[in-house]
Amino acid sequence: GGVGKTTLAQLAYNDDRVNKWFDTKVWVTVGDDEMVNSSKVMKTIIRKVTHNSNKCEIDEEQFELLNEVKKVLTGKKFFIVLDDVW
Repeated sequence: GGVGKTTLAQLAYNDDRVNKWFDTKVWVTVGDDEMVNSSKVMKTIIRKVTHNSNKCEIDEEQFELLNEVKKVLTGKKFFIVLDDVW
């Protein structure tokens, strides 16, 4: 930590010269949980790409979530930042 990775990612994420190349972008702050909760990360990606806060309220299996992430991102150029991964 402490070498400026988040700052560098923020600069790229907010730069119009970078953004023009992507259809969608998602910033996910993972946090310092003992284990990365991949279901939580996938649900966050789905919510932010679809702009629907009600999506994925049910506790779906990881395989179903992975298919949903694939569905919402297929055919799109996307920029996803996973920040604060331990």
